Amino acid sequence: MDKGHLAVGFPDIGRAFIVSVDLSEAIELRLQRGDVFASGPGFGRSVALDDDIVAIGAARIGSHGTGVEQPAGVFHTGAVYTFDVSSGALLWHVQSDKERAFGHSVFINADGVSFGIFEAPELDGR
Repeated sequence: MDKGHLAVGFPDIGRAFIVSVDLSEAIELRLQRGDVFASGPGFGRSVALDDDIVAIGAARIGSHGTGVEQPAGVFHTGAVYTFDVSSGALLWHVQSDKERAFGHSVFINADGVSFGIFEAPELDGR
C-alpha cells in the first residue's frame, strides 16, 4: 500500500486524481482523446493504489431510458486503466465488450491488477 498518496475517483463527473496525503499536490489522471470514457460520467467508479501504480475503473451502465450515451448496440460497457503514480502517465487499459462490463471494482498489489466482471449475456435492451 502506498502511504504517500491517495487515489480519488469522481465517477459522476468522470474524473480521477492522485493526491498526496498532505494534500499539497494532486495529479489529474487523463485519458487519451477519443477514448469512450474521456468525456462524461463513469471514469473513476473504482480506484486502487499500490506503490507506484494506480488502477482506475470506468463503468457506464446504460439502458434505453437512462440517456447515457453508449456505442451503438452496447448497453453495458466498462474499462480498467493503470497509471504511473509519480507522473500520471497512462500505462495500459482494457475495455469490455458488450456482454461483460468492467470497471465496477479494481484491486492492485505486487502480483498484478484484478477487476470484477459483470456479465449480461445476450443483452438486447429488453
